[in-house]
Amino acid sequence: MKQHKSSTGSRRRTPWDFKGDDDNLSASERFIKHTYLDTYAFRHPPIRETEEIDFLNSIDIHACKLCGSEDITAWGHTKSGINRYLCQHCNKTFNVTTGTIFQDRKISLIEWVDYLIRILGHESFLMASYEGRNSGTTTKYWTAKLFRCLEGYQDGTLLHGVVRIDETYIPVRWSQREFKDNGKQYRGLSRNQICIAAAMDSNGQYYFKYAGRGQITNRKALEVYGPHIKENSDLIHDCERSHKPVVKRLKLNSFAYDSRSLKNLPDDQNPMAPIDDVCFLLKHFLRAHSGFKEEELQGYLDLFAFYMNPPEETLEKVRLMILCNLYLHKTLKYRDYYKKKPEK
Repeated sequence: MKQHKSSTGSRRRTPWDFKGDDDNLSASERFIKHTYLDTYAFRHPPIRETEEIDFLNSIDIHACKLCGSEDITAWGHTKSGINRYLCQHCNKTFNVTTGTIFQDRKISLIEWVDYLIRILGHESFLMASYEGRNSGTTTKYWTAKLFRCLEGYQDGTLLHGVVRIDETYIPVRWSQREFKDNGKQYRGLSRNQICIAAAMDSNGQYYFKYAGRGQITNRKALEVYGPHIKENSDLIHDCERSHKPVVKRLKLNSFAYDSRSLKNLPDDQNPMAPIDDVCFLLKHFLRAHSGFKEEELQGYLDLFAFYMNPPEETLEKVRLMILCNLYLHKTLKYRDYYKKKPEK
């Protein structure tokens, strides 16, 4: 029976599973298989063998996770030992993970911690899958969960003080590119280029927004920048014409620079250098996750914004992400995500 490597298969599989008992394996096959499975078990410990139960039971629960009523009472524990509650209003039981992305999980949160450390360290999702010994389908599912939790993360961002803005572009996937009637591609800042608006301020805040295809328009610039820059701030930007309505609407102090005149200046003399560096990092981040769909782009931008914004320490970011997701009423069931056959 031939074994095939699959990016969506279980990482617990080995090429010798079809042989059955260990007695049917050679010494070398048995050694490699056990070493591999021991490493897998180390990375996927049972919940009871971690400090997860104590952590989850330390979370204060003041209202029903299902209906919001505060008329709740303690109601024993789950099989894993997590505190369970009964709502006197809807008469349903729940626990701290009910209605969150961790609902109905069968593995320890330690794997989520490891996954977040890898992703926030700019490791690709594919590499995180292999290094974490998770199946490709699990990693895709977790990524979808992560993006759902980050939805709206940047909605309240308000840049102030000295604000810098710029646009950067990435090419549309080849299968989605448009061509002229003569079969040639559109060139320059055309409909085959995806525009990303990037902004930062002197207080260490960052903002990134998908801005459609082609060169940014006046209307789109107002839409993506307008709600996120405080009036009367100082705006450092290039001579992009679509920035003018933003300056006018928000009564900004405009400092516009021709990018051609800044080209050969050292960074310490280039007022656009900080935002240029951020755009470079963003493109590096997106290249590490190449192959995503255009409709998924904002999820990646929200993740990059979370990476760039405070707190600075990766482990603090991980702690914040885990805690926030235990309070957010956002979930995504595996069956719902994979209603259709996952793309390879």
